[in-house]
Amino acid sequence: MQYRIASPKAEPLQIGTLLEKLHMNEESDPEDIERVGQLAGEAQALAKPRAMYRVAPIDEHGEDFVRLGEVRFSSALVAENLKDCGICVPYVATCGTELAAWADGFRDDFLAQFWADAIMLEYHAQAVQALNREVAQEVFGGRKYASMNPGSLPVWPISEQVALFRALGAEDGLLRPIGVRLKKSFLMVPEKSVSGIFFTNETGYVNCRLCPKASCPNRRAPYQEG
Repeated sequence: MQYRIASPKAEPLQIGTLLEKLHMNEESDPEDIERVGQLAGEAQALAKPRAMYRVAPIDEHGEDFVRLGEVRFSSALVAENLKDCGICVPYVATCGTELAAWADGFRDDFLAQFWADAIMLEYHAQAVQALNREVAQEVFGGRKYASMNPGSLPVWPISEQVALFRALGAEDGLLRPIGVRLKKSFLMVPEKSVSGIFFTNETGYVNCRLCPKASCPNRRAPYQEG
C-alpha cells in the first residue's frame, strides 16, 4: 500500500490573530498576553504538523457501500458521493504528537491548557492547509474536489473510522508514520486531528448542508432541508 505524507514546516503563529481567537485584546491582562506569546513560541519550536493520505482506486460500488481493495465503507452517503469517481483520497491530518505531549503538561493549569488547545488548533490548520495544497496539485490537478468526514453526519457514523484507518494501512489502530491512534470510542489521539475522504466534485458538496445543528461554530454552509 502506497501512502504519502504532507509535512509542512511549522510556521510561527500570528499573535494578534491568536489573541483575537482567544477573545483577548489590549485591555486583557498584560501578563496573560505575554504568557500566550511564550506558549506560542514554545509550540512553534516543537510543532510537527503532518498529514497522511493515499490515492485509492474504487474497486466496487453499491447502493450503500464502496470497496477500496479489502476495505469496505458502509454508507449510502459515501456511495452517492463516490458513484462517479474512479479514485478517492482517504486522509488523516494532525497537529502532531509533539504538541499533544506538550499540551498534556498543562493538565493542572486550566487557563494554560485552554491557550495550548487553541495553539494546537492553529497547527492542526497548518497540516490541513498543506494537505489540501498537495492533494489539489498532485492528485486532482485543478479539478474541483470536496471532503466528507466519518462521524460528521449520522449517515456516515464515526465507527467508520476503523475502515478509514485500515484504508491507510493502520496497524492495531495506529498510523505509525504520523503517530495518530484510534481509540475504542473511534476518536483520535491527538485530539486535534481530522480524518476523511477527498473526492472529485463539481457541485460544491459540503457536509454542513446535510447537518441541521444550528449552533455549530464550524458551520461552512447553511443547512438545506430535504
